[in-house]
Amino acid sequence: MGCAVKPIHVMQIQGAVGFGGAERHTLQLALGLHARPDFRVSVVGPYHNNPEMHRRLCDAEIARYDVDLADKRGIAETLYRLASVVRRENVDLIHTHIRNADMVGILVGTATRRPVIATIHGRTGPLWGDHVPLRSATIKWLHSRLLRYGTRRIVAISHFIKQFSMEDLHLPAHKFAVIHNASGAEAAPSVDLSALRQNLHLPADAPIVSLIGGLTRQKGAHHFLHMAQLVLGQIPNAHFLVVGEGDREDELKALAQSLGLAGAVHFTGKRNDVPALLQLTSVLAMTARDEGFGRVITEAMAARRPVIAFAHGAIPEIVAHEESGYLIPYADVPLLAQQMVALLNDPERQQAMGEAGRRRLLSHFSTERFVSATAQLIHDVVRS
Repeated sequence: MGCAVKPIHVMQIQGAVGFGGAERHTLQLALGLHARPDFRVSVVGPYHNNPEMHRRLCDAEIARYDVDLADKRGIAETLYRLASVVRRENVDLIHTHIRNADMVGILVGTATRRPVIATIHGRTGPLWGDHVPLRSATIKWLHSRLLRYGTRRIVAISHFIKQFSMEDLHLPAHKFAVIHNASGAEAAPSVDLSALRQNLHLPADAPIVSLIGGLTRQKGAHHFLHMAQLVLGQIPNAHFLVVGEGDREDELKALAQSLGLAGAVHFTGKRNDVPALLQLTSVLAMTARDEGFGRVITEAMAARRPVIAFAHGAIPEIVAHEESGYLIPYADVPLLAQQMVALLNDPERQQAMGEAGRRRLLSHFSTERFVSATAQLIHDVVRS
């Protein structure tokens, strides 16, 4: 009889404190690896600020360590604690997500002689033309050195992020593996869409265009509002959902009012029922600049909804132009509105693009593909 092969123990270290794309990526990966016999998984993160992720990890019986990686005063204690866990639990590899996790994880990996993989989830540099304080520049330089010399491999969630990180952090191409994010293709949740429309004050027969994401400068929601004004000129019964929260919310609400969009644009705030909202949606709009991936696009593809987006950042890697949606030159709001009107007036085209999007999801962005590609990379690193 052959000897049983010892599972690879991977410690995932998550640095962020919300439940956005990076956190969902980490949770999805932890659950996927945990379900495989060749892996053992533990997760480190600030879960006192992230109850949803904590609950999901608990339900899966995945080992968790609640550590606030942003607490600079306790950094020495954090490093000592995690190094002790790595040695005691026989961790084979450390996998980090977000800069503070990268820096802590790489230092722990160096101290314990464990290999480290880091995943870069978004732009590492400032927004366009923003001033960079000396302290931020110093931290960036340190992050770059640690990534270059303290990791075995670096995962970029898109080719756009790989190229940007190579240029911004001066990292060599051979360090990188591109593994796209993924979305599950589970059946749509059972939802009373009529009740949901009533809850959101949406007419029963109104076509719905949705923008889903943080209300920040990068997401470009002002373009969405200007597009809505143009669309309403041709489709007066259309309604528009702006789903999310952020530092530009008040400014965007004022803009919607000044554009005469009261009653047609609905700011929903943060919602935990995005799959249900996508069932209401006729077309998803994406107006972001320098988007690192755009997970909501794959969620729309899973829900068989077409996408119209600016061809910027990683979005052209996800949306197949004229197949699963339309790609528009960045900030060309009139063309965005023109394509939106054409698609809203063509339900058969909407359905065909939605079906094409789901097929593309299954072939390129499935959870199984994402987990398998990451698992293979981990095996390669541990064996090397």
